[in-house]
Amino acid sequence: MNNKKVFTLLAITSLLILSGCQMEKQTTSDPYNESGQVNQTQTTDNTTQMETTMQTLEPTAYATMETSKGTMKFKLFGDQTPELVKNFIELANQGKYEDVPFHRIVKGFMVQSGDFETGNGFGGHSYKGPGTGLADEYHEDLTHIYGALASAKSSAPNSIGSQFYVVNNKDGAHMLDGGYSVFGLLIEGEEVLDAISDTPTEFGPGGEKSTPTEEILIKSVTIEEA
Repeated sequence: MNNKKVFTLLAITSLLILSGCQMEKQTTSDPYNESGQVNQTQTTDNTTQMETTMQTLEPTAYATMETSKGTMKFKLFGDQTPELVKNFIELANQGKYEDVPFHRIVKGFMVQSGDFETGNGFGGHSYKGPGTGLADEYHEDLTHIYGALASAKSSAPNSIGSQFYVVNNKDGAHMLDGGYSVFGLLIEGEEVLDAISDTPTEFGPGGEKSTPTEEILIKSVTIEEA
């Protein structure tokens, strides 16, 4: 196995996406099971076609995210994932993402934020209010390419809250397709995403080396209609 495949396996094994819907720590879903096989994923022979489709797909809204590392802009796919896009827009318009940290970074894989309650990955409910969560929304045209904006969740059903992650792997993270819901795509600010991903990390309480050693904040998220 070459170094690239080893790195990818280690990165994906570390993907324990946490949801703000659960106020207590719990076991979270992992794309790999104990035998090293992929859980809840879909494979396809037309990945390139899917990526092209996603890049040219018309958005229903745009989100401009001001961070302490610079500005990123995303297009949001409300026609394909209406509830998740509504969730993101409602929370942004409520100011929930102001001064919220990127609490989890796995370099070359993804960066995660959106926990407006605790800032550490164990908070952040959906737009419906405290203690609420949303179900996944999958669409055949949305895939985990570089810059994909997707909802974080726990292993519990209907556990999508305010947390999200952005894929930072040039080859994508297609093993997550069908297991996690993509609802947007980065269209400006690749250098900002890369700068966030390059932030040094240390081991956190859960034993994963993904806690940033410096504070990186979302200053604001502004929504505009397409």
